[in-house]
Amino acid sequence: MSHEHPGSSGITVPETIGAGVPRWMRGLSYIFFLLGCSLLLMVCLIAWKGGRWEWGGISASSPGDRLAGAAACLIIWLMLRDGFKRPRKEWVSLFGRIFLLTASLGLAFFMAERLLRIHLRNTQGFSAIEDLTRFHEGRNVKVQSQHALTALVRVSANSKLIYELKPRREFRFAGRRFKSNSMGMRDSLEYAEHKPAGTVRIIGIGDSGMFGWGNHQDEDYLAVLEANLNSKSTGPRYEVLNTAVPGYNTQQELEAFKSKWLAFAPDIVVIGWCNNDFDLPFFLYGKNDFDDRDVSYFYEFLFDRKTYRELIEPRVLPAKKIDENLVDPELLLGEGEDGVGRALGELKRLGEAHGFKIIGFGPLGSRAIRVFEKIGVDYYSTSREIPKDKYPREYFIHFMHPAASGHKALATHLEDALKTRGWL
Repeated sequence: MSHEHPGSSGITVPETIGAGVPRWMRGLSYIFFLLGCSLLLMVCLIAWKGGRWEWGGISASSPGDRLAGAAACLIIWLMLRDGFKRPRKEWVSLFGRIFLLTASLGLAFFMAERLLRIHLRNTQGFSAIEDLTRFHEGRNVKVQSQHALTALVRVSANSKLIYELKPRREFRFAGRRFKSNSMGMRDSLEYAEHKPAGTVRIIGIGDSGMFGWGNHQDEDYLAVLEANLNSKSTGPRYEVLNTAVPGYNTQQELEAFKSKWLAFAPDIVVIGWCNNDFDLPFFLYGKNDFDDRDVSYFYEFLFDRKTYRELIEPRVLPAKKIDENLVDPELLLGEGEDGVGRALGELKRLGEAHGFKIIGFGPLGSRAIRVFEKIGVDYYSTSREIPKDKYPREYFIHFMHPAASGHKALATHLEDALKTRGWL
């Protein structure tokens, strides 16, 4: 649409869209523009925070409502800015662009959702008992990392253990030397079941922290403890047996001790504590197909990462789906404070009956300490006894998997704890 402006040139000048829009309407349009941009900023802040954003008494949540409000404000801004008096063709063009933008954003969101689900499906942990069984039978199992636990373990004949370390193996695991003896311990030495005269025998039961995950053979704190004790002793000889298996919880540790290690007549039993000992053991998890239709993983990833982490967390198989030939359903009772308490109580009774002492060792938090004190089992909490700034950060001494230097320091603290109690 155009009209002729008078002038000597006689040039036809197109009429500018929005020409003649009242000043008050144009000013109002910018208010809606600023409001729309503010709402979009809130949506971005919620996504950046991964949940409710708060600062200086201001908080933001409900990203969907804010996004819809921002879209409405920006549409009103366009209408007020350019005025309502425009040809039908321009209205069609405007709403066509809005539709294309909306459709493009919707398609991008849909593709992001599909790609995220594919990623989750392909990278979830392979910890199902069926995978371990296939690996044990020699069939191919897709290994996701150089730390694959399936390389170290086999299906156990004891369904209350599920799995155990493979005996007589020596290879590099995650770039570190690994060796297991004939009894299925990560130990370079062989031990006779009958304890030699004049020997103090210490048995460690635990999981990946005590095992020495990420460290070379004989760098774990029990191996260092054995070397330290024997280098200083002029009296008894010390044998320190590391029976830890990555992923075990307290109930599995108890079962392994009863079925295998009690016969070795320990004088001291060290429980290597990790805070995931309250959880159910590895290989009880079923695969998630991530095909839920009533949830958007991408939306939760953007705006509620706590819920997102809960959605993608591995789910323990329902009791009815667990093969009793491979997994004893009794293992499902080993979860939480009650499960740990039952295991500690039985271990305490065994100690009283067979004359060995027990100590929990590791980063025991208040929850774990409550259970140990309730059952009456001694403990040494490294997270409470060792100041955070006592050792260099690279020792990772308070981490679930300490470095070799951290294990060396932990061996000293464990030795001191045993000496202080008069057990050595």
